[in-house]
Amino acid sequence: MRRKIAFLTSKDDSLDIFGLKWNSGKVYDYLNYFYKLVSTPSNLIDLKSSAYLGNHYLNYVGISQNKKITYSNYRIFLILENSIEYVSEKLFDAAAAKGIIIYIGANISQYNIPAGAVIQIEPDANKIHSKIIELQNLSIDMQYQIMDSQQKAIISVAKSWYCVDVLKQLANDISKEIAPNE
Repeated sequence: MRRKIAFLTSKDDSLDIFGLKWNSGKVYDYLNYFYKLVSTPSNLIDLKSSAYLGNHYLNYVGISQNKKITYSNYRIFLILENSIEYVSEKLFDAAAAKGIIIYIGANISQYNIPAGAVIQIEPDANKIHSKIIELQNLSIDMQYQIMDSQQKAIISVAKSWYCVDVLKQLANDISKEIAPNE
């Protein structure tokens, strides 16, 4: 998913890409892909993902040395969780930066986070790319209205989410893994 989005957005320079080893070359990408094939359950493998291996992304910026400084240079954040099973710090890093959050991950409402806190999109690269373009084409005033609305939604649950709900959900998830039939 990440590579397909990077590929689509590199064509129109609509998204800067940060992270490790994006332009490491075909040898690295194929070796890493083979390792993943061997170590991942077969029902979780998408062979179509190999189409984007070895690409050179012109919109790859490098590794962010400081997320807060990096975020401060942008108004729109694309957050892709590593799994649709949980919410990570990625969402809250973006919320703290006060930008528009496009979120691909777990259904945030099951974690007592209001739907208005993010623009949640299914993991479809074309839809994600379209949403990025749509948001970029909005007036700055409209962008700030969306940012403000998302901030208010996050703030409305920040204290309870941090103090109570996360710990309850974490305890529930751990107990299900330890004793799944109880």
